[in-house]
Amino acid sequence: MIPLTISVALVVGGCTAGLAPSPTPEPVGTYERTQPDFDVTGAVGISMASDADAVGRDSGEPMADLLTQWGADVELAYASRNAQTQEEQIDAMIDAGVEVLLVQPVDEFGLSDVLARAAGAEIAVVAYDRLVWNTPDTDFYVGFDNFQVAADVATATLAGLGLANLEGEPSTVPPDPVAVEVFAGPANDAFFGFGFNGMVKKILAFAQADGRVFYPAGDPTPDTSATDIDNVSDIADRLSAVTPQLDRGEPLGIAAISDDIAAEVIDELKRDGYTPGEEWPIVVGAGGGADGLRAVRRGDQFATILLDERALHETAAAVVASLLNGAFPESLVVDGYGYNNDAELVPTYLVEPITVTQANLSGIVFGSGYLTPGDLDD
Repeated sequence: MIPLTISVALVVGGCTAGLAPSPTPEPVGTYERTQPDFDVTGAVGISMASDADAVGRDSGEPMADLLTQWGADVELAYASRNAQTQEEQIDAMIDAGVEVLLVQPVDEFGLSDVLARAAGAEIAVVAYDRLVWNTPDTDFYVGFDNFQVAADVATATLAGLGLANLEGEPSTVPPDPVAVEVFAGPANDAFFGFGFNGMVKKILAFAQADGRVFYPAGDPTPDTSATDIDNVSDIADRLSAVTPQLDRGEPLGIAAISDDIAAEVIDELKRDGYTPGEEWPIVVGAGGGADGLRAVRRGDQFATILLDERALHETAAAVVASLLNGAFPESLVVDGYGYNNDAELVPTYLVEPITVTQANLSGIVFGSGYLTPGDLDD
């Protein structure tokens, strides 16, 4: 099996639900492993939010397979996006005597009672993919670095506009500011603050400060940047305020927190008669699924931020295995680092995202075995 290298950024602080102060992610090291290197015993319960046929980061099979391979007894359950079902499944796992629970929450704010029961039974709890809020009974959190994802979206947008490179290093200040619009995702998402702050306050605001960027629809605020993917008319209205840039032959950047939102932006532009080419914005999204990568390969989308679930699965399984063993490898020690879930500072492992453009898609996506060229055929 090909050795895997996992980079895990450890962070200080966090955000509250809704509008939040800017978090301050600080990479302090990496966790690297070649597989497999754990020898464990004990029972693990894995509770996934989605359906049993889920793929990608919503699939529990890769983690269950690794833990089983390392020697654990694993019970895997899917909640089909039903919070009550998930609570009942976790209750059953507690009754069965598991030693560690790995939970991808359906309702990030609704697990306090059942996790308190787990704590009373001295069961360690690892939140996976989504942080569990308002509970002191989460021992660890493993997820993607949502703040860095947003910052990378903004950086890629600036790079597509020629204002910086993909590392965020600025180029020469343009003679005239360049227009950028921000689509920050649904305001009720628990991680909305990370997306808004990552795109606006950290990167785009920096570019705006020295005259590189302006916002044609007005300076973004949490309210004006919030985007509900189901509200197509809102996306259309927001685009109508910025497409005059394209009509005048001027550049425009669209920074979207997800490939789904980027796809709706692209569809709306095409419905309005725009086609990829000279009068086309620099569109960047995040997720790195097949649809987003196809859009990058076609040229509809300049970049996507790849969230490689293999690294997420590996990291989560390693944390669970370490809890079963009662000892963490030096590279997995996160003392003092975490996200504040409004009840405690949860020790946190954040998997770093990867920016994918047409130029590096083949090497990153195909070369790593993440997908094959056939997977991206239209």
